Order: sequence, then structure tokens, then C-alpha cells
Amino acid sequence: MIDQRGKFVALLVYILYAFSIIQLCRRFFCAEIIRSCLFENLGKELPYCCEVRIESFREPKKDEKKLTRIGAEIVVERSSQKGIVIGTKGDKIKTVGTQARKKLQTFLETRVHLDLSVKVDKDWRNKDDKLKEFGYKR
Repeated sequence: MIDQRGKFVALLVYILYAFSIIQLCRRFFCAEIIRSCLFENLGKELPYCCEVRIESFREPKKDEKKLTRIGAEIVVERSSQKGIVIGTKGDKIKTVGTQARKKLQTFLETRVHLDLSVKVDKDWRNKDDKLKEFGYKR
């Protein structure tokens, strides 16, 4: 009986580990999809030192509508770059958000509510803790 429980616990740990890796991969690809939309819409205006961070990722439960809610933050180094990403009266960020939402819906095979925000984090590329947070090594 104890041997059976041990096997069950080991299987459960493996499943939870695999699920967490899948979730991390989904978040990573969602961030990259948003980032690609930034490149497509801003072109040469895009600050090359911007990073997309998925702040929240909530998939629908079984009894809810098929709507995945994603909160993403676009991090830039200077406030002037924030203005470039947002655009006049928010037109750039709106275009990026609309295009990204459509691509995310195709990728996730569900409807998506995408909430984008832009944050200034001065000199984040020179801070080891920030680089580690974004998945980079120095």
C-alpha cells in the first residue's frame, strides 16, 4: 500500500512540474508575440531596450466563458521611450494591443482580454537583479 502511494505522489509531482513548465512556456510565447507586434508597428522607432513582462495570466475555469485574461507590462528605460510606445493619444499602444490580441487568440485558441501598460524602469539593463528577473544572465 505504501509503495502505491509513493508511486502516486511521484506521478503527481511529475504532472505538476510538467504543468508548471507548460505555463511558463505559454507566458514566454505570449510575451514574445506582444514583443513582435511592437517591432512590427513601431519599426525603427522602437526602443531596442524594451522588455515585455507578463504580469498576470488567468485562463478560464470550466464553468466560465472562454476568455483568457492577460496583463502585460512593456518596460522601457526612459520616459521619452514610453511616449514612443504609447504614441499620440495612445494610438500606437492601441494598434499593438489589437494586433497582439488577435495573434494571442490564434495561439491560445481562445478569446483573449489583453491589458497592456508601459512602465519606465531606469537603466534596467545595467541591474543584475532586473536582468535575472527578465531571464537574462550577465
